[in-house]
Amino acid sequence: MSSSAVILMPNIHRNAQPITELLARQDFYASYLRRYSGTQFRKPLVIISGANDRANFENIEVHSISSKPMNVFVFALRSLQVIKGVSPNPASLIAGTPFQPFLIALILKLFTPKAKIHTAIHGELGALKRSGFSNLLKLYFLRLFLRSAHSIRFVSEKQAEDAKKFVKLNNKRAFITPVPFVTDSVGSHKRNSSSFIAFVGRIQKERGVEEWIEVVKPFDRKQLLIIGEGPEAQTVRMLLVGATFTGALTNKEVQENWAEIGVLLSTAPYESYGLAMLEALLHGVPIVSKENAGAIELEQRYPNLIKLYRTKDQAQQYLKEFIEKPLDRKEFDAFRKDFFTEQEKSLNLLAKVWLNEG
Repeated sequence: MSSSAVILMPNIHRNAQPITELLARQDFYASYLRRYSGTQFRKPLVIISGANDRANFENIEVHSISSKPMNVFVFALRSLQVIKGVSPNPASLIAGTPFQPFLIALILKLFTPKAKIHTAIHGELGALKRSGFSNLLKLYFLRLFLRSAHSIRFVSEKQAEDAKKFVKLNNKRAFITPVPFVTDSVGSHKRNSSSFIAFVGRIQKERGVEEWIEVVKPFDRKQLLIIGEGPEAQTVRMLLVGATFTGALTNKEVQENWAEIGVLLSTAPYESYGLAMLEALLHGVPIVSKENAGAIELEQRYPNLIKLYRTKDQAQQYLKEFIEKPLDRKEFDAFRKDFFTEQEKSLNLLAKVWLNEG
C-alpha cells in the first residue's frame, strides 16, 4: 500500500473522545479525498501510538507503532521507519493539532522534504495567554514555526480572525473546515417538552464547571443532566447530589440523549467552535452560553436559538425562558439546512487542500 497522505496521531488515548470515534472521523475526511481523487485515490496512512491497530476502515490504513504512550522524538523516528517502508514519498503530512503532531511533522519533513505540512487549530489561541509556562511555550512555538505549514485549518471564521491577534497568518494558507457532524439520527427523535438543563462534554475546569454549578443553583437538582466524564466529575457529583450523571458515553449514546434535553448550558470561557452547541441546535435544543468565539458566531446568525450571558442572573433568566416557553422545532430548520450545506462545501475544500491542490 502506498499513500500520498500521512496523518499523525501520537498518544491517541489521551484525547477526550473514544479512539474508534477519532479514527472514524479521519475515515470520514478520507472519504472526501476518495470522492475528489476518483480512481487515483490512495488511502491515507494514519500512524498512531497509545492504542493497538484498528482495522475495518474503508478509506484509511491505520498503523500503530506502540500501544503505549510515546514521546515526540521517538514517535517521529518510528513513524519515519513506517513511512519509508510503506509510503516513501508522501505528498502531505497532516497534523491534527499545532503542537505535538505538528512538531512531529516538522521533524519528518527533514527526511521527506517534498511533503507539505497541513495542520489545524481547533481552540481559541487567546486561551494560551492565561498564566502558565506551558501555555506561553505553546504560543511562542506557534509564533516561530506555524509559518512552516503549507495550510492551517481553522474551525470557524471568528476563530481564524481572532488568531491573527496572536500569530502572523498568511491568509492564502488559512482555510475553514468545521469539525464534521456525522449521524443518521439528526431530527429523527421527536423531542418532548423537557425541563432538563444539560452539561455535555469533558468535566474539567477549562469547561467552566465551577460557573456551571453556580448558575444552576436555583434549579431543582432533578432538572440537571450532566453528560460526560473528566477530572472534576467526582467533585461535581458531590456538589450536585440528586442530578443525573451519565458518565462517559459513545457518540451514538450522546445523540440519543439530546431528545431528553430542554436546554444546553455552556459556561466554557473559551470555545472556538462548540461541537456540543452545534449538536444541540441540530437536535432542536436551544442554548444559553457564556460569551465566547463559537457562541458569538452562532448567536449572530441565529439569535432566537442561542442566548449569550455575561452575568449569572442573565444566564438563569434565559434558562427559565427556554424551559417555560419551548421553541417550535421548525425554528431550527434553517440552521440545520445551512449547517449541512456549509459542511459539504467545507469538506470538499479540505480534500482539495490536503491533496495540495488548494
